[in-house]
Amino acid sequence: MCLWRILYQIHQLRLENPGVAILLSKLDFDSAYRKMSINFIFALICTITIGPLAYILCRLPFGVSPAAGMFSLLSDFVVDMAQALFEDPAWSPSTLNSPLAESLLSPVYLTGDFGIAHPLLVDIKAKPLSVEVFIDNMIMVCLAFEKYIKKTQFL
Repeated sequence: MCLWRILYQIHQLRLENPGVAILLSKLDFDSAYRKMSINFIFALICTITIGPLAYILCRLPFGVSPAAGMFSLLSDFVVDMAQALFEDPAWSPSTLNSPLAESLLSPVYLTGDFGIAHPLLVDIKAKPLSVEVFIDNMIMVCLAFEKYIKKTQFL
């Protein structure tokens, strides 16, 4: 579903803004997941035994069945908070931003004409700056205007 929402968003942005570049960015939360502690019961379920030794995991490994739901709680919260912050007219990236924002690369623009989008069979409202999440990936879609680019760099 995440891919469909992103594709619909890009398509509608192209319909509404035929001559403006659309930028995409992806952040990965996998390092944050390695820091998540787990409940004792999950630690026992994920225990690895080798002969008389038992290795009890205090962190939730990515491939086990309880991990996806627990990881989703974290990433959904972060993405919902980012979208709410992006849509808040009172927020300015100059007042609240990441110290790493200055080290980010500038957008890369490819040359050539933009494709032509045809109307969809469904009505959706495009956001000039939107955030979606898929497990441990945060995907941002925005129009190539300075005010939106600066907001995406706060993370």
